[in-house]
Amino acid sequence: MSPSKNKGGSARDILSRGSRQVQQGAEQAQEVVPTTPAATPGRRAGGDAGGRREGTKRITVDLPRNEHKFLRDFAYDADSDGMRVVRALLMELRDNPELSARVVGRLAALQEGR
Repeated sequence: MSPSKNKGGSARDILSRGSRQVQQGAEQAQEVVPTTPAATPGRRAGGDAGGRREGTKRITVDLPRNEHKFLRDFAYDADSDGMRVVRALLMELRDNPELSARVVGRLAALQEGR
């Protein structure tokens, strides 16, 4: 097998280039202007009364290869990433009672399959 060439380089090379750029930008910055964070899913703009932003929690989901590939491909086709797709799905689940009922039905079917 002939070695394949990565057009963008290895992940380690790309990350080190990015960290060098961040470091150079920090050295060139003269003044830091505080800003109010924009509202994002799961976080309120401006935070709570104490001025702190609402925290986030990390989840880990184990997916079969075919489901992971589907998520990755779906996100790519939507010009997004898996995290945003999952957040959008959670918002739909929260806001759509019909979808919520279908998911509950699917959960029952999955539980029976165990």
